[in-house]
Amino acid sequence: QPVCPNGNLLSGKRAKRMTKVTSGHRLTDNTMPAEGTGWNGIYSTILADETAAITYDLGTSSGISALVVQADNNDTYEVSVSEDGKTFEKIWTVPKHPLSGMRLRLQQGLKSQGRYVRLSPIAGDSSYSASEFQVFCKHPKVWPPAITINLPKEASGSMSRKVRLAIKKLVV
Repeated sequence: QPVCPNGNLLSGKRAKRMTKVTSGHRLTDNTMPAEGTGWNGIYSTILADETAAITYDLGTSSGISALVVQADNNDTYEVSVSEDGKTFEKIWTVPKHPLSGMRLRLQQGLKSQGRYVRLSPIAGDSSYSASEFQVFCKHPKVWPPAITINLPKEASGSMSRKVRLAIKKLVV
């Protein structure tokens, strides 16, 4: 029987398995770069090619109803789940986004379950990256959930104080 805890099931978790992935810890820290930031910035997890994948162990089989992914806009990704960590079933194809740079994508209304959750690129321009990955059993009351936005280092110095403060107050 799957459990259904509150909150982001991946919050602060380390990957169980990473294949062709750089800086995987960035996906579960509840922070992401500003929308439109370049694909390979300091807050990005790089996935080398279509064989790359990052897998998380939730510790026990959990229901899954909603997902959050911020990733490079012109690529398609797959979120899949497994009970045994070996045989995975796709639960969402993360679509391309029409605007450039890192872009948030949201999915809700899922009726899935699994102990292991995997994110992998499946098509695009061969420059794959993601910066935030969240999984929910219970749909958060606030949707989309609050995520800390990191301003690009090079941009924050050139913006006025008023603009920086306004951006920091944004909740995605």
